Amino acid sequence: MTSAQTRRTGIAALLAVAALLAWPAPAAHAAQTVQIRLVAASAGAEKVDAALRDVAPLLKRNLNVTQIQLLDSGSVRLPSAGDVLAMKAGVTVRCNGSADRLAITVESGGRVVAQTQVAMRAGIPLILSGFPGSGGTMMVIVQLK
Repeated sequence: MTSAQTRRTGIAALLAVAALLAWPAPAAHAAQTVQIRLVAASAGAEKVDAALRDVAPLLKRNLNVTQIQLLDSGSVRLPSAGDVLAMKAGVTVRCNGSADRLAITVESGGRVVAQTQVAMRAGIPLILSGFPGSGGTMMVIVQLK
């Protein structure tokens, strides 16, 4: 190999290494958060809490309710390692996992009232409902933010 060929090979190798070093590393999963809202719903004169306007049409259409009241809200960062969110009315929500495989357990008064594992998608609320509480039917709305 001539010195010119050696130089070209060396330059090509350096460019290849530089290109690899400049290549962006795979992005770590961006931190995500799930918003968790504790809601009481019932029939009666129409009254919707302003903080629930985004899900009110869905609740009214599917659950035949007209009064929708926000009792408490909080959030959990994902991925979660079993974080527990204590809410009003003796309700706790435990989240475990990432948005693609999130295990959620809801307890009311010390007993499990809902338990599921889901793949959360932004903009699509998960509604865990049907347990009794003061003010009507209680539900937990989980939404990826």
